[in-house]
Amino acid sequence: MLESISAKKTFQTTQIIYYGLLAGQFMLAAVMVFLTFQSNVTKLSVDLSNPLILCSIVLTIGIVLLVMFIHNKQREKSTQIDNLKQALPHFQSAIVMRSAAVEGVNLMNLIFFYLERNPFYLLAFSFGIFVFVALRPTLNLLKKDYNLKEREVDLLK
Repeated sequence: MLESISAKKTFQTTQIIYYGLLAGQFMLAAVMVFLTFQSNVTKLSVDLSNPLILCSIVLTIGIVLLVMFIHNKQREKSTQIDNLKQALPHFQSAIVMRSAAVEGVNLMNLIFFYLERNPFYLLAFSFGIFVFVALRPTLNLLKKDYNLKEREVDLLK
Protein backbone atom coordinates (compact mmCIF):
# COMPACT_ATOMS: atom_id res chain seq x y z
CA MET A 1 0.00 0.00 0.00
CA LEU A 2 2.73 2.49 0.98
CA GLU A 3 4.73 1.49 -2.10
CA SER A 4 1.72 2.29 -4.26
CA ILE A 5 1.23 5.73 -2.68
CA SER A 6 4.94 6.56 -2.96
CA ALA A 7 5.13 5.43 -6.60
CA LYS A 8 1.99 7.36 -7.49
CA LYS A 9 3.30 10.53 -5.80
CA THR A 10 6.64 10.27 -7.59
CA PHE A 11 4.95 9.90 -10.98
CA GLN A 12 2.55 12.77 -10.20
CA THR A 13 5.50 14.95 -9.15
CA THR A 14 7.15 14.25 -12.49
CA GLN A 15 3.99 15.34 -14.29
CA ILE A 16 3.65 18.47 -12.13
CA ILE A 17 7.23 19.48 -12.89
CA TYR A 18 6.63 18.92 -16.60
CA TYR A 19 3.38 20.91 -16.73
CA GLY A 20 4.93 23.67 -14.61
CA LEU A 21 7.74 24.04 -17.14
CA LEU A 22 5.21 24.08 -19.98
CA ALA A 23 3.02 26.69 -18.26
CA GLY A 24 6.03 28.91 -17.59
CA GLN A 25 6.94 28.88 -21.27
CA PHE A 26 3.43 29.84 -22.30
CA MET A 27 3.21 32.61 -19.70
CA LEU A 28 6.51 34.13 -20.81
CA ALA A 29 5.46 33.79 -24.46
CA ALA A 30 2.21 35.61 -23.76
CA VAL A 31 4.03 38.47 -22.03
CA MET A 32 6.68 38.72 -24.76
CA VAL A 33 4.10 38.67 -27.55
CA PHE A 34 1.94 41.25 -25.76
CA LEU A 35 4.89 43.59 -25.15
CA THR A 36 6.26 43.14 -28.65
CA PHE A 37 2.99 43.72 -30.47
CA GLN A 38 2.55 46.97 -28.52
CA SER A 39 5.44 48.28 -30.59
CA ASN A 40 6.31 47.66 -34.22
CA VAL A 41 6.86 44.07 -35.29
CA THR A 42 9.12 43.55 -38.27
CA LYS A 43 8.36 41.24 -41.15
CA LEU A 44 9.32 37.61 -41.00
CA SER A 45 12.97 37.41 -41.97
CA VAL A 46 15.33 34.47 -42.17
CA ASP A 47 18.59 36.28 -42.84
CA LEU A 48 21.32 33.71 -42.22
CA SER A 49 23.92 36.47 -41.83
CA ASN A 50 22.15 37.40 -38.58
CA PRO A 51 23.97 35.59 -35.76
CA LEU A 52 20.82 35.31 -33.63
CA ILE A 53 18.91 33.59 -36.45
CA LEU A 54 21.83 31.23 -36.99
CA CYS A 55 22.07 30.56 -33.24
CA SER A 56 18.32 29.91 -33.08
CA ILE A 57 18.37 27.45 -35.96
CA VAL A 58 21.46 25.57 -34.76
CA LEU A 59 20.35 25.34 -31.13
CA THR A 60 16.73 24.46 -31.92
CA ILE A 61 17.79 21.61 -34.21
CA GLY A 62 20.66 20.70 -31.90
CA ILE A 63 18.39 20.39 -28.89
CA VAL A 64 16.14 17.95 -30.76
CA LEU A 65 19.18 15.80 -31.50
CA LEU A 66 20.35 16.09 -27.88
CA VAL A 67 16.93 15.09 -26.56
CA MET A 68 16.88 12.07 -28.88
CA PHE A 69 20.37 11.13 -27.65
CA ILE A 70 19.34 11.49 -23.99
CA HIS A 71 16.23 9.39 -24.63
CA ASN A 72 18.25 6.65 -26.31
CA LYS A 73 20.76 6.61 -23.44
CA GLN A 74 17.88 6.46 -20.97
CA ARG A 75 16.38 3.49 -22.80
CA GLU A 76 19.75 1.69 -22.77
CA LYS A 77 20.02 2.14 -18.99
CA SER A 78 16.38 1.17 -18.50
CA THR A 79 17.17 -2.40 -19.57
CA GLN A 80 19.23 -2.76 -16.37
CA ILE A 81 16.33 -1.59 -14.20
CA ASP A 82 14.03 -4.37 -13.16
CA ASN A 83 11.46 -2.80 -10.84
CA LEU A 84 9.26 0.23 -10.45
CA LYS A 85 11.13 1.53 -7.41
CA GLN A 86 14.29 1.94 -9.50
CA ALA A 87 12.50 3.01 -12.68
CA LEU A 88 10.64 6.04 -11.30
CA PRO A 89 13.63 8.16 -10.19
CA HIS A 90 15.44 7.31 -13.42
CA PHE A 91 12.38 8.22 -15.48
CA GLN A 92 11.89 11.44 -13.52
CA SER A 93 15.47 12.62 -13.98
CA ALA A 94 15.38 11.81 -17.71
CA ILE A 95 12.12 13.75 -18.16
CA VAL A 96 13.46 16.75 -16.23
CA MET A 97 16.75 16.79 -18.19
CA ARG A 98 15.04 16.58 -21.56
CA SER A 99 12.33 19.08 -20.67
CA ALA A 100 14.78 21.59 -19.20
CA ALA A 101 16.99 21.43 -22.29
CA VAL A 102 14.09 22.12 -24.64
CA GLU A 103 12.70 24.79 -22.33
CA GLY A 104 16.05 26.61 -22.36
CA VAL A 105 16.09 26.84 -26.14
CA ASN A 106 12.42 27.88 -26.21
CA LEU A 107 13.10 30.70 -23.75
CA MET A 108 16.10 31.76 -25.81
CA ASN A 109 13.88 31.99 -28.91
CA LEU A 110 11.36 34.12 -26.99
CA ILE A 111 14.11 36.49 -25.89
CA PHE A 112 15.41 36.73 -29.46
CA PHE A 113 11.86 37.49 -30.61
CA TYR A 114 11.58 40.25 -28.04
CA LEU A 115 14.96 41.73 -28.98
CA GLU A 116 14.52 41.67 -32.77
CA ARG A 117 10.73 41.66 -33.13
CA ASN A 118 11.10 39.04 -35.84
CA PRO A 119 8.26 36.46 -35.96
CA PHE A 120 10.76 33.82 -37.14
CA TYR A 121 11.64 33.21 -33.50
CA LEU A 122 8.00 32.49 -32.70
CA LEU A 123 8.11 29.76 -35.36
CA ALA A 124 11.22 28.30 -33.73
CA PHE A 125 9.50 28.57 -30.34
CA SER A 126 6.41 26.80 -31.73
CA PHE A 127 8.58 23.98 -33.04
CA GLY A 128 10.21 23.74 -29.62
CA ILE A 129 6.80 23.56 -27.94
CA PHE A 130 5.85 20.75 -30.31
CA VAL A 131 8.99 18.85 -29.26
CA PHE A 132 8.32 19.66 -25.60
CA VAL A 133 4.78 18.27 -25.80
CA ALA A 134 6.13 15.12 -27.45
CA LEU A 135 8.23 14.56 -24.30
CA ARG A 136 5.16 14.44 -22.05
CA PRO A 137 5.56 11.91 -19.22
CA THR A 138 2.85 9.29 -19.60
CA LEU A 139 2.18 5.88 -18.12
CA ASN A 140 2.50 4.31 -21.57
CA LEU A 141 5.95 5.85 -22.07
CA LEU A 142 7.07 4.66 -18.64
CA LYS A 143 5.68 1.18 -19.25
CA LYS A 144 7.27 0.90 -22.69
CA ASP A 145 10.70 2.30 -21.79
CA TYR A 146 11.07 0.23 -18.62
CA ASN A 147 9.20 -2.93 -19.64
CA LEU A 148 6.98 -2.66 -16.57
CA LYS A 149 4.45 -5.30 -15.72
CA GLU A 150 0.76 -4.43 -15.70
CA ARG A 151 0.71 -4.87 -11.91
CA GLU A 152 3.40 -2.18 -11.54
CA VAL A 153 1.59 0.23 -13.87
CA ASP A 154 -1.59 -0.28 -11.85
CA LEU A 155 0.25 1.06 -8.77
CA LEU A 156 0.58 4.42 -10.56
CA LYS A 157 -3.10 4.82 -11.42
